[in-house]
Amino acid sequence: MDLKFSSRNLLKLNYILFVPNIRNNLVSRSVLNKLGFKKVFERDKYVLSWYGVFIGFGYYNSRMFSDGF
Repeated sequence: MDLKFSSRNLLKLNYILFVPNIRNNLVSRSVLNKLGFKKVFERDKYVLSWYGVFIGFGYYNSRMFSDGF
């Protein structure tokens, strides 16, 4: 599965689970941690990076953080 960020960066996810009736894509923070991603949360915004390389950002929206796709 490919996650496309508003920064035009693309994050390819492998070994995903498909849930047909779910309304939003969910990504596990702990899985991202194990893969070396860094997440910085500040107020209603977060920034995602991988070994110092900016990947994307998102905002808090309706009880969850979402990417600006």
